[in-house]
Amino acid sequence: MRPTKKDFFTFGFKTVFPEQNNRQTIHGTENDNSNLIAFKRLNDVSWNRQMFEGSLSYKHIFEKDKHELSFEGLFSRNRGRRPAEYYIEDVLLQKSTGGGHPTNFSIQTDYIKTISTKGVIEAGLKITSRYNNFDYKFYDLNTGSGEWILDPSFSNDLEFHEYIYSAYAIYSNKLSSKIDYKIGARLEYNTAQLNQFSTNEKIYNDYWFPFPFLLLKYTINQSQSLSVSINRRVTRPAFPQINPFVSIIDQTTYEKGNKSLRPETLDKAELNYSLINNSYQLRTNLFASTIKDYITQVSVLSDADKLMLTYVNGSRQNKVGGDVDFNYKFGKYVLVNPAVSAFYMSSTGQYNEINLTADGFAWTGSLKTTIKPEKMTEMQIFLNYNSAISLPQFRLGEIYYADISIKRSFFNNKLSASLTMTDVFNTMKWNIESDNAVYKLNNYSKSQTRFLWLGLTFLRRTAKEKVIIESLNWGINKSGIQSCTSGLPRT
Repeated sequence: MRPTKKDFFTFGFKTVFPEQNNRQTIHGTENDNSNLIAFKRLNDVSWNRQMFEGSLSYKHIFEKDKHELSFEGLFSRNRGRRPAEYYIEDVLLQKSTGGGHPTNFSIQTDYIKTISTKGVIEAGLKITSRYNNFDYKFYDLNTGSGEWILDPSFSNDLEFHEYIYSAYAIYSNKLSSKIDYKIGARLEYNTAQLNQFSTNEKIYNDYWFPFPFLLLKYTINQSQSLSVSINRRVTRPAFPQINPFVSIIDQTTYEKGNKSLRPETLDKAELNYSLINNSYQLRTNLFASTIKDYITQVSVLSDADKLMLTYVNGSRQNKVGGDVDFNYKFGKYVLVNPAVSAFYMSSTGQYNEINLTADGFAWTGSLKTTIKPEKMTEMQIFLNYNSAISLPQFRLGEIYYADISIKRSFFNNKLSASLTMTDVFNTMKWNIESDNAVYKLNNYSKSQTRFLWLGLTFLRRTAKEKVIIESLNWGINKSGIQSCTSGLPRT
C-alpha cells in the first residue's frame, strides 16, 4: 500500500499446517557380563502443527536512496502436538502426549542517511521475544491391570521466555576510488528465564554481547575484488537443547536438554576473493574463527546400563579453513556449480569427568548441475559429500547422497510443477563411534531419506498488480504420504 509517493506500507500473512509421522525401528544388542542381549523397539511419533505468521512494515523516504526511515513488526504463533507410541518386542508398552505454543515477535526500526558524497550511516533498534511452553506426559502400561501409569521421571511441564534488546550503528565510505570500508558495532542485552513447574525450579540468566564489525574491500577491476572482514556473532541454544525433559531413544539410550546451557560467541576473520564474468564466477574464502562456550553433545552413563545424551558448553573451539565456489555456463543449457570447503578444527573443554578435547581435518564437497533444455523446463542434479569428522567424545562417519529434481512452468509462468527425489541411491546414513574410559559405543542409524516430493506453485496478480503465491507440497516415500503443507506468502 502506498498512500503517498514517500510512504510505503506492506502487510503479510501466512498459515501452514504441517503434519509429519516418524516410525523408527530400532534393533540393538547389549553386552551384559559378556552375554549379548538383543532387543527390538518401534518408536511411532507424530508432529502436528498449526502455524500463523503476520508481518507489518512501513517505510518513509525523505530522499530516495539517501535518507530513509523504516519500521517492521513480525508475529508468529504455533500450536503443536506430539503424540507417540512405543512398542517393545512388537507390544505397545509405553506412550506419551505433549505439546506447546511457540510464540515469537519482533519490532525493529532502521535509519539510513547519506551524510557526505559517499558516506552512509546506518542505525537501528530491535526487540525480539521468544516464548515456548511444553507439557509432556509419559505413561507406562501396567500389563497386569491394563492401566496406563504416569511416569514422573520422563514427564515434564515447563515454560521458557527470552527477550533480546539490540542496537547497532554502521558507517561506510570510500578511502579511494578502489577501496571501500564499513565499520560498526552492535550491542545486545539478552534475558532468559526457564520455569520448570514439575520441580518448582526457576533459572534466570542475562548476558551482554558487544559485536564489533569491520570490512575493507579492494576493487581490482570490473570483474575482480578482494575483501577482508572481522566480525562477531552469537548462537543461542535451540529450545530442544535446553528443554530438560527426557526422551527415550531405545531401551538403553536416552536424550535430554541442559537448562544451564549458555550461548556461544564466534569471532571470525575472513579473506575473500571473487572473479565474475559472463561465463563463470569464482568465489574463494579463507577464514579463521574461535568460538567461546561452544555447544556440543556428550553422553554419560546415568546408570550402569543407561546412556544419557545431553548438551554442554565446551571452553573453546578453533577452526581454520577455506571455501571455493565455482559456477560455469556451458552455452545456454548447462550450468555447473562445484563447491569445496575444508578446515582444521580443534576443541578444548571439560565437563565433569568428560574430556572435550578433539582435533582433526574435515572437508565437504558438492556438485550441482542445472540443465535447461528449453525455456520452461529445468532439471537439477545435486551430489553432496561430507567427510568423517572428529568431535568431542565422538567420531562421525562420512555422509554422502544425491538429489534430483525437475521443474516445468505452464501458462506463461503462472503455474509451475516440480518433482524432486531426495537421496536417490538411499545412501544417507549415520555412523557414530565413541571409545573412552567409561564405555564403547558403535551406533548405526538409517532414516527414510529417499522421498519423492511433488510441488505445485500458482502465481496470480490482484487488481493492483500484487503477486500472490499459492503453493502445495507433498512428500511421499514407501510408507505413503508423509507431509502436506500449504502456504500463501505475499511478495
